[in-house]
Amino acid sequence: MTRRVPAGSALILLLLAGGCDAVRPQSSEATPQPSLSAEEEKLQSGMPFTPRSPRVQAVVNAGKLPAYSGPFATIRGLITVSGDEAPAQPDVQQGIPADCTRARVVYEKLFREGIKRSAPDVLVSVTGYDKFVPVATDAVKVEGQGCAWQSRTIALTFGQRLEVAGQDERNYLVSLAGNQDPASLVALGKGKPVAIFPHAPGRYLLKEDTRPYMTAEVFVLKYPTVTVTGLDGRYTLTRVPPGKLTITAFLPQVLQKVDKTIDVQAGQTYDVDLTIPFSAARQAALQAPPAAPLSPTDSAPAGP
Repeated sequence: MTRRVPAGSALILLLLAGGCDAVRPQSSEATPQPSLSAEEEKLQSGMPFTPRSPRVQAVVNAGKLPAYSGPFATIRGLITVSGDEAPAQPDVQQGIPADCTRARVVYEKLFREGIKRSAPDVLVSVTGYDKFVPVATDAVKVEGQGCAWQSRTIALTFGQRLEVAGQDERNYLVSLAGNQDPASLVALGKGKPVAIFPHAPGRYLLKEDTRPYMTAEVFVLKYPTVTVTGLDGRYTLTRVPPGKLTITAFLPQVLQKVDKTIDVQAGQTYDVDLTIPFSAARQAALQAPPAAPLSPTDSAPAGP
């Protein structure tokens, strides 16, 4: 029996590994890093860490490059979809309570579309540079409201933590499927956020354990030049180093991507719009189970 491998699997691996190829050593002399606190030095498995921790630096800056501080370029644009419309998900809708009206809008179809087919929830990344760019913040905030996450796709750099908070009166039982410590945490309604530390670069799933439909794809990458489109399908990346760079737009719900390579000059702003094609027939083929192997009687010619 031939095992079916999703067409987007190789793409996901490339996105996750992009930082390794994007950052190449230029000098054997590295800029001294800030001294670490005692808490940051406690780097045992499963314990909290920060973007400045040695464990993280060994992954996101393997070449021990000095931190690039600019000047940067800005890349922005609009992501749209073309082709077939997003199919409805009636099975998902049936599991959403009537009072979770926002969830019904967010999860009613395979992927979301906005005005003039703008595409929310698209992972947009920029790769190809030979510099180490530190992250600007230690955390990426995620909000739950109306039984739905603010986005169906979340991007962060390895070393950053997820801060998950409820923005309504509901409590949210939160876990990150695929993480080293999958224990659930309770984000109280309108309370303080709970922190989740992805243990390695990779693809995860943010879950609400009492609401099976309430999920978000989480991509933990080795580089910070990544973002997710908003409800209007637009994105902006302001801390992009110069070089011949590739802008990639990836819609996880359909495992489809497009990209474009441009020469980026420091201090300039570039408008890069991309359109992701969607084929319902292709999607059905991706989701179809593999064919059962033929038995000896099936493969033999019929008798007289």
